[in-house]
Amino acid sequence: MAQSTVKVVELSKVTPEPPPSNPFTLPLTFFDTFWIKLPPVERIFLYHLPDLSPSTFRTRLLPRLTRSLSFTLRHYLPVAGNLVWPSAAAVPVVLYSPGDGVSLAVAESTDDFDHISADGDREASDSLPYVPELHASDSAAAILSLQITLFPNRGFCIGVTSQHGILDGKTQSVFMKAWAHTCRQIVGDGGADFPPPLPESLAPVFDRTGIVDSREIAVEYLDDWPGMDPNPNPRSLELLWSLVDGDSKRLRATFDFSKERIKKLKESLIPKFPNPNYLSSFVLTLAHTQVCLVKAKGIRGGATMMGGFTADFRSRLEPPAPGNFFGNIVFPYEVALRGEEAGSEGGVAYAAGKIVEAIKEVEKGPMAGARGRLARFLFPESGQFEVIGVAGSPRLGMYGVDFGYGGRPRKVEVTSTARTGAISMAESRDGSGGVEVGIVLSKEEMDVFRAAFVQ
Repeated sequence: MAQSTVKVVELSKVTPEPPPSNPFTLPLTFFDTFWIKLPPVERIFLYHLPDLSPSTFRTRLLPRLTRSLSFTLRHYLPVAGNLVWPSAAAVPVVLYSPGDGVSLAVAESTDDFDHISADGDREASDSLPYVPELHASDSAAAILSLQITLFPNRGFCIGVTSQHGILDGKTQSVFMKAWAHTCRQIVGDGGADFPPPLPESLAPVFDRTGIVDSREIAVEYLDDWPGMDPNPNPRSLELLWSLVDGDSKRLRATFDFSKERIKKLKESLIPKFPNPNYLSSFVLTLAHTQVCLVKAKGIRGGATMMGGFTADFRSRLEPPAPGNFFGNIVFPYEVALRGEEAGSEGGVAYAAGKIVEAIKEVEKGPMAGARGRLARFLFPESGQFEVIGVAGSPRLGMYGVDFGYGGRPRKVEVTSTARTGAISMAESRDGSGGVEVGIVLSKEEMDVFRAAFVQ
């Protein structure tokens, strides 16, 4: 695509309403400090609304989006706050102070909406102008920033950039659904002067007493980060952009792994697995995708691709944490695939077996292997060809974020994979039960990947 023509026309700060009179502090757990220095997660939600004129956008849509956001922030005060590290504290905290808010950029685009929301090959960098920057300095780091972009008479886009150390995928999903729910309430009654109540499932739970926390492990993770950081300040809250690839020449494409294909693949693998319950849609889709990546990247023989996934421990804690728990309860788990086995005829069964082995490690609980986990994550063993993680999950339900304008999103994209190279996953947007897979690769790699994926 030609150079993007996205123009930011307004910058503002959206604060909680009604404004709280007291500060709010949220402590971090070792789940949070594990992710605290990683570059932010960037995601865009594209909504098709062909009758959205600039006038309607300015007078109706934008005011309702911002008003519902301010109402939602009243429930989600940490989102409006900042990550800080008090001098006497061993671990940073999230601090909301009266007057804090979320940075909001309003923009207009003359780009082709259909191109930006398409599944086919396009430059991975095409989406980057639609996500805002997230402020971070030595002393403070924002939790969330937003950008709302108008495509005149085509639709609009909401870009979200979030601090992974505070918001895991589930927390971001619940927050976005809470905002969308509030917006629909305002749309329904023609406006509102007070915050409508949130359903219990969308109201955040800040209580950390259910997490068996280890302050020693939280501090261990904080101590591991300076080894990757050229900043001489070990308490700096700046993010480590050096951890991601700045290559802007890669392509992005989205693939649908249908419910029918998942079913057929499972049936073919059941004879090889004593417990077929492990063969979930996620496991099967990830195994197939990772094998295609091994082929696309030309990994052969004893060379190893280090893949992996992120495990959510909400349901695995004792007692379980609710789905609307606010924060991180996720850890990454590695899946090492040798080129020789992954590239063979039985490659998908081999990859699925490796993923199941990792899931059995997850079943031991978050404290198993917690010590040293970040060091292993940051410094993988020598001989591994590449590290490719997974961003998102079909269980997050991101296509359910409906603001009452344009219905469900036409496209949800984890834009930050343009920099990280991670696989992105979401539920099929049509609700058919399949899995949507996003990939970022070079042109040559994408051609090989596509041929393998659709085979």
